[in-house]
Amino acid sequence: MDAGIQGTNEEVLAALPERNTVNVQVALYFETWETTYRILHEPSFWSEYARFWEQPRDPRHISFAVILLLIVAITKCLTQKDDVFMGDTTVDRQAASSIIELCDSWIRRQSRKRMTLTFFQLQCLALVAKRVNCVQLKQDWVTSGDLVRLALASGMNRDPSLLASGKISEFEKEMKKRLWITIMELELQSSLETGLQSSLTNLYFDTPTPANLPDDAFSADSSEIPASRPVNHFTPASYLGISLKSLSLRIYLANLLNNPSTELQHSDALHYDAQIHVMINALPSWEDDRAVVPLALLDLQLRQYLLILHKPYAKLARTNQHYMYSFTACVDAASSIIATHDNLIGKGILTLNNFRNDVARAGLSLSQIVYHNCTRLGPIKLSAPPENNTETHFEDLPDQRSGNLPDTKSWGAPDTPLMLTVLPQESFLARTLCSTSLEILERSRHVFEQKVMRLGTGYMEFWLLSAAVGMLPSAPSPATSIAYVTNASDDIVSRCRLALDRFTTLTFRVLALQKDPGNSFAVSLRDTMASVSPSDARTQSMGLGAGSGIGATPTATGHAAFPAMPGMSMGVGAADGSKDPNGPFDALQDLQPELGGWSIPDFWAFDLGGDF
Repeated sequence: MDAGIQGTNEEVLAALPERNTVNVQVALYFETWETTYRILHEPSFWSEYARFWEQPRDPRHISFAVILLLIVAITKCLTQKDDVFMGDTTVDRQAASSIIELCDSWIRRQSRKRMTLTFFQLQCLALVAKRVNCVQLKQDWVTSGDLVRLALASGMNRDPSLLASGKISEFEKEMKKRLWITIMELELQSSLETGLQSSLTNLYFDTPTPANLPDDAFSADSSEIPASRPVNHFTPASYLGISLKSLSLRIYLANLLNNPSTELQHSDALHYDAQIHVMINALPSWEDDRAVVPLALLDLQLRQYLLILHKPYAKLARTNQHYMYSFTACVDAASSIIATHDNLIGKGILTLNNFRNDVARAGLSLSQIVYHNCTRLGPIKLSAPPENNTETHFEDLPDQRSGNLPDTKSWGAPDTPLMLTVLPQESFLARTLCSTSLEILERSRHVFEQKVMRLGTGYMEFWLLSAAVGMLPSAPSPATSIAYVTNASDDIVSRCRLALDRFTTLTFRVLALQKDPGNSFAVSLRDTMASVSPSDARTQSMGLGAGSGIGATPTATGHAAFPAMPGMSMGVGAADGSKDPNGPFDALQDLQPELGGWSIPDFWAFDLGGDF
């Protein structure tokens, strides 16, 4: 945190952009966000907006100024463009991060004695701002859980009609219903993505479903809320009502799958699969243009569970035909997830791709499934690589490493031989599913790359995804195609080189888009890349691989073809057999590995600076 930021009213007002700029950002916010998670009431907002600009320095309006700043932060990276970079992050994300830090400081200075509607609106907006800009993600589960507890303390989980008449207005009752569901959805998704228990598990709540009404159907002066519109009539509140129908099942599944002691049988996976598909098929088919994002989010919320449920058994499909349906279900779920995000990006909508981690999770999960269902040639025992005496300028730079990076020069040959995966030949269905998956994986890498380039974060995840895709066989191509000629030489070295080229291309784009090409980050990265850049000579000298090569992560047993991630078996079991693919159900673990604290130069020198 910047020690110079105090979160004072003066700092808030000084950070607020010109009104014309705010006008655009606010319009974009209501267009992209207030059709899913409901936080603000649009007519009330615009009335207060007009009053604010009449006297923007009135201390009574300071909380509204913070709301405006958070809206600016939320929408900062939602337009498609080649943003310039400041180091390894984009200028827009850096600006959003500074705004979020300021607003956080201001919010912390406020009393919690009276948790008003505005208090919860600020908390929700701050949470959305952080998540959509990928800021403070390691604190997201804690922050969203705290917000649930604050809502419980204020009684949001109970039916507001139980309160004495006149104690709370009809308007506030309706807004609290909306906010309660929004808070639950934000917390549940955080729980699922981190692999940690949800605070909603076994939580009693009887808050009624919010009315399916447009915002202009009621106001702060309304003595009663009009009758709810039919489900097939889309309003900006429609998402909340439909989402609530599946919430209890999703909470139950998140608790089940995030529990390391869960032993879920295949029949159980099929049982929950059927329930999820019933709910997917029951989703409305709104034709309103505003319904694009709500429909996508409703589908993603349910479909992500199919991938998690079936993955342990999909990995066994090659050796047990009984599990072939699970393989098919995972391919279908991953394909739908990636296609949903791809279609939204094609329409210029970056909201969900920036906000959620579906693409990386689906891509890494599917790559494991394909790896286990491919035929593996080998084992290939690697020899120790020749000592690399190449001088590196990285050592001459100020030490920016996180302090726990291994000395790659001290690594010897891996103890575990590598396996070269090829498409299965014995089963036409398995081969078809693997081939289809390879095309999906390439799309997932492309979609995630757009997130990386728009935000300027997620480099390690992009590398893991590129390495995972690169270490698999290529999709079949006609003998006359360019892809066939390019992939004619298919071995571990050529696959590693291809994965490295993908990351190198992205890195050069980051360098080319630097606002200041002479900044310390750009100089450090260029020096590091130049000193440890791959060369054909070094690649040939090492034969088939090296311990410090692409995708290698030091483990107790040596090096595998894939980097190991928590909760993701990669084919090389641990010494205790805990990752045995034939063992019990592999419950969902933390799919957000500790990737913080790694700058690109650190990462390049450590993982890409070997002999590939």
